Amino acid sequence: MPCNDWAVRPAVAGDADAIASLHVDVAREVYADLVTLECLASFAPDVAAAARDIANPRHFVVVGVRPGGDVLGYADGGTYAPGDGALLEIWVTAECRGSRLGTALFRAVVQELGARGCTRLILVVAEGLARAREFYGRKLGGIVLGNVRIALGYDVCAELAGVQYGWPNLADLQARLDALLG
Repeated sequence: MPCNDWAVRPAVAGDADAIASLHVDVAREVYADLVTLECLASFAPDVAAAARDIANPRHFVVVGVRPGGDVLGYADGGTYAPGDGALLEIWVTAECRGSRLGTALFRAVVQELGARGCTRLILVVAEGLARAREFYGRKLGGIVLGNVRIALGYDVCAELAGVQYGWPNLADLQARLDALLG
């Protein structure tokens, strides 16, 4: 089914099941070429963790939904220090990649973090995800802040090299996202 009709809204407690399932399904696909099959098989939906993130006042979780409510993607942002925000997670179904849903989810998180007083933002992306790195770096002007290790799975079935991107001026990032979305 084409992904051309969606809306972005704040997540509610009733979205936790869909978020947890989507997270696992998309992570298995995205990391398929980066980790072992055993590691991918160990991924399991964690509805309680999704519900905690939705309820956490330091987080802001948004979902992209079809008319009728099917969750097609989500993003989780949060504050970690005065003025500093982070994009903690962003996942979009394969059918919706390229539809600008991910960009709209990211923009919603950036807008909310700005409203909460954040002026800077960071995120981490796996080094092996070239398309995501291109998007955050070249298209959105993210500055590479350094390399980090990403632990995958609840029992840490794999560690991946990651790249941390930052935006010292959230307003500039907001303008770039607005320009991409028109």
